Amino acid sequence: MNVYGEIRGHIQSLQLVVCSLKTQESEFDLKISDEEIKVENGKNNWTFNLPNNIQLIPDSCHNLSWVKDEGAHMIFRIKDHAKSQDEEHSAQRSFEDALTDLECNLVCATCQSPMLKPQCKFDRVCQLPSDNWQEMVEDWQCHASEDVAQIARKSLVPSTKDCFMNSTSIIVSPQVINEGVIRSSGNPVSVRNNSNKNASMFKWLTCRRCVSLIGKVSCEENDDTRDWKTMSSVEIFQYSVEIRENGIDNLLREHQQIPRLEVFLSNYLLSVSKTYMAFRFIVQSEEDSKIHALIWLINSEMKLLRSQQKTNETLAKFSAKNMNNVEGTSNVQCCQIVKILYEQCLGEEIVNLADQWNKDMAVHSIILPKQICFELLLVLATNTSTMPTSLQKQNNFKVGFLRLE
Repeated sequence: MNVYGEIRGHIQSLQLVVCSLKTQESEFDLKISDEEIKVENGKNNWTFNLPNNIQLIPDSCHNLSWVKDEGAHMIFRIKDHAKSQDEEHSAQRSFEDALTDLECNLVCATCQSPMLKPQCKFDRVCQLPSDNWQEMVEDWQCHASEDVAQIARKSLVPSTKDCFMNSTSIIVSPQVINEGVIRSSGNPVSVRNNSNKNASMFKWLTCRRCVSLIGKVSCEENDDTRDWKTMSSVEIFQYSVEIRENGIDNLLREHQQIPRLEVFLSNYLLSVSKTYMAFRFIVQSEEDSKIHALIWLINSEMKLLRSQQKTNETLAKFSAKNMNNVEGTSNVQCCQIVKILYEQCLGEEIVNLADQWNKDMAVHSIILPKQICFELLLVLATNTSTMPTSLQKQNNFKVGFLRLE
C-alpha cells in the first residue's frame, strides 16, 4: 500500500492518491483523520502518519475517484504549519559563515578531496549581483554612457582573502586553489555574451581523483590553464562541493538522500525565475548553444508526500507493482519541490515549439554545461516515473519535479 500526495501551498490543498491492491482485492476501508491515514481490507491494516506540520481537514474531502491500476484519488483542504523564512535560508547562511571559518574545508562532493589550500581563510564572502548582470547594465541609466558600458566589460576579481558568491557558484582567487586536486580539461569553449561583442573563452575544471566537473576558468584561446597564477579567478559550482568542518561531518549533508545536483538545479531555476520574472525556459548547452529541453515552471510552492521508503532505496515507480505490502505503521515523508512541465527537444513538433519560444520575450534562455543539461533531463524523467501514471502528462508536456533543500 502506497500513499502519494501533492500539497499546493498557496491554496492549502492536498491531492492525495492511495494506491491499493489489484482489482480483486481493491475493496478496503479508508479512514482519514487530521494526523493519519488508515487503510483496512479485512486481512491487513496500514497506518500512515502525516508529518507533524501537516494537518488534514477530513470533512473537506472532494473529487473522490477511482483510477485503474492506481487506486483512490481525492482532494483535501489542509493546515500547513510551514517553516519560517529564516529557517528555510539557514543552510545558505551556514554556507557563507563556514567559508570564513579557518577550520572549514571546501571539498569535492563526490570524493571529498580538498579544493582549497590548507589554512585557507576568507575575510569576506560577498554576494554578487544577479546572474548575467552584465546584460542589464545598459538599463541602469536612461541614456547611453561609455562609463556604464565599460562596467559590463569588466569582471570582478577576488583577492586571496575574498570569496564571491552567486546563486550557482563561488568565485575565488586561483592562488588559494589546491593545484594537485583540480585540473583543466578539453579545449577552450567559446560563449558569446549579449553585453559583449567578443566571445569569451573558458575551460572546464575537473577533480583529478574522481573526474567530477568542479567549475570553470576564463582564459584566452592559447592559455595554458595549468598555470594557476595567470588566471584572474576560478569559478566553482556550488553543487559540486561541500563544506567539511572539524567536529561536524559535512555541514551541507542534512539531506544526503537528495542528489546535490537536483537541489542546485531547483534553486537555480527559482533564482532565474524571480530575477527575470520568467516561468518558461529554453535549456541550451554552453558548448554549442544547442537546445536540449523546454521547461515550464508551474508551481514553486509545492510539497511532495510519499509513504516511507527503505533508507537504502531510491524513489520507486508509483504503481500497484511497487507497493509496500507489509502491514503496520509508517511515516509519510514530506519534501519541498518545484513542479515542472518539460519536453526534450526531439521531434519536429517540439523543435517548432522551441522556435516559437525563442521569439517570445517572456521566455528566458538558461545556458548550462552539456553534461548538466543531460543530468537535468535524467533527473526529471526519473522523478516523473515516481508519480502516478495519470499525473505524468499535462498539456502535451511531461510532468516532473525537482526537490529543494
